[in-house]
Amino acid sequence: MTALLALDAHGHLSIPDRAARYTLQRRDAHEGAEWETVEDLTMPDGTLAGATMELLASAMLTDLDALAALDEGVVSITASRVSFRFVPTGEWTALTAAHPLAARYTVEGTHAGRGTWTTANVRRTEVTRAEVRELTNLSSGGDVALHGSGVIIVEASHLGFALRLTPIPEPAYRQEQWGSREVAKYLRSLLRKTFPGQKFSVRCGRGSDYGYLSIRWTGGPTEEQVKAVCDPWQGSDFDGSTDYMNRREPLLIHKDGELVEVRPVTDLFDYTRERPEGVEDQAKKLVRQQTGAAWDARFNDPRPFSYQGETFFGVTASAQLTKIMDAIEAGAIRVD
Repeated sequence: MTALLALDAHGHLSIPDRAARYTLQRRDAHEGAEWETVEDLTMPDGTLAGATMELLASAMLTDLDALAALDEGVVSITASRVSFRFVPTGEWTALTAAHPLAARYTVEGTHAGRGTWTTANVRRTEVTRAEVRELTNLSSGGDVALHGSGVIIVEASHLGFALRLTPIPEPAYRQEQWGSREVAKYLRSLLRKTFPGQKFSVRCGRGSDYGYLSIRWTGGPTEEQVKAVCDPWQGSDFDGSTDYMNRREPLLIHKDGELVEVRPVTDLFDYTRERPEGVEDQAKKLVRQQTGAAWDARFNDPRPFSYQGETFFGVTASAQLTKIMDAIEAGAIRVD
C-alpha cells in the first residue's frame, strides 16, 4: 500500500513509523536505469540516520518539486529527471531503555550525512555504560540507532553531528587494580622465586610518593636482571615532553587458579644494588697496590692496569672501581 507524503507548514517531512537507519539510492529517469547507492550523502557506514533522512528528503522535495510516497517503509521521491528512495536498513533498530548495554564503548564522531568516523573532534574516546545512557537521551531531537553488532549511532539532528559508540569486549578474566602495597608484596614473592636465597627489600613510598617503590639488595643478581623482573610492574612512564605520567597496559597473571588482569597503580621504581661487605675496600686496596694512588672521594685519575689476566680501565675513577668490584664478586680476581 502506497501513501503520499507532503511537507508540513514548516517545510519538513515527517515519516510515520520512521526506521532507525536508511540506505539512500538514486535512479535516472531514462529507460533501463537501475537504483544506485548514493555514498557521498550517507554516513561512513553507508546508511543515514532517520532524522537525517527526513531532513534530506524535505530538501529534495523543495529543490526538485517532486512527489513523495511511502510504501512498506520505503520512502520514494520521484522527479522528472531523477528519483530517490530511502530504504530501511534491517540490521538497525531504534535504541530503547530495554536494550542491554556494554560496560564501556569507544567513541568516534563525524558530521551527519557525510565524512569519516574519527576521534579528532570528540571530547572523550571512551565512555562508560552510564555515560552512554546520558548521551543517548536526545530530548532535543535526533536519532539513536542500535546495530545488531552492538554498535550505537547517536545523531543530534539540530547539531548536524553524529557519534558512533563501539562496545569494548569484556575480558573473560577478572580485573583488579593494585596499589603500591599490593605490587610490593607480589614483587617480594616474585623476586624470591626468581633468585632463590637472595634477600631483597621492596618498600613503598608514602604520602605524595605513594606510587614510588624502592628495591634494594646486596650482591647476587645485577641491576639489569632485577629490573627485568620488576620493571613490567611499574604502571606508568614519565613523559618529560609533557611532564605527565602515561599509564601502561595492564598485566595478566595467574592467581588462585585463574587468569587475572592487573593494573598496577605505581609510578616510579628505584633500584639499589649494594656490594657485599669488604668488596669495595678490596677494590680500593687493589688500586693503591697497582697505581700507587690512594682511592678516595677526590680520586680522579683512573690509571689503567692489568691484574691476574684482567685489564681495568674507565673513563672515570668510579667506572674503573665498578669494574674491579664486578670482577671480585664474579671470582675473576682475588685481592691478597
